[in-house]
Amino acid sequence: MARSTQHLIVYGIHPVEEALNNGYPKPINLVVRESAVPNLGAVILLARQKGVPVEVLPNPEFMRRDRSRHSQGLFLITEPFKYGDINNAQITPNTVMLALDLVQDPQNLGSLLRSAAFFGVSGVILPKDRSVQVTPAVIQASAGGIAHVPVFKVTNLARTLRELKDRGMWIIGADSNEGQAPTRLDLPRPVLLVLGSEGNGLRKNVKQVCDILVRIPSNTGFDSLNVAVAGAILMYAFSVVR
Repeated sequence: MARSTQHLIVYGIHPVEEALNNGYPKPINLVVRESAVPNLGAVILLARQKGVPVEVLPNPEFMRRDRSRHSQGLFLITEPFKYGDINNAQITPNTVMLALDLVQDPQNLGSLLRSAAFFGVSGVILPKDRSVQVTPAVIQASAGGIAHVPVFKVTNLARTLRELKDRGMWIIGADSNEGQAPTRLDLPRPVLLVLGSEGNGLRKNVKQVCDILVRIPSNTGFDSLNVAVAGAILMYAFSVVR
């Protein structure tokens, strides 16, 4: 496993509960705002049951350490996030995976991880450079989904896609200008769906690796979808034909 060098901080009641229940990222210390203790009894009890130390801070000190401002009165310090090794990814005839080509927004990555967990996606692939990585904001936006979906970080996305193609995966790229609606395709298995960046879509070298291009048609004349929304729709399209 590749490992970051810094601790992560998980903010928000639900993400904290997910991390405590799943042990991922591995919890180190729960920090609670003193005035919030009466409303956080269940989370505090859960932390103690899991053997995680609980630190209660006076409100001013908590505010100095709270970098989220949307923490809901607590945050969980965890070990560094562990990225998976794509070479060890298990591929079965029904595998569905997701790759993101230079997606930049942490909220989009978090939302995609949440959808990936809901639809049973087997893993999410991120390029090492010029791409959003797993951060506290991503963990919070994933609403616990990150505990259920392996995240792989790779040096060269196009090369990784070719290697996965050699392992039997179909590579399907999402392109708002080209391709067919997924409802018109006999969707193959195992499959890897590739989503492009918020501004520029798929890079040329990534698109060239794709076996098929798909798009989400619109009858309204308004054809702009956020990458996280488009990704959720396409993940649903692939999941329902399993």
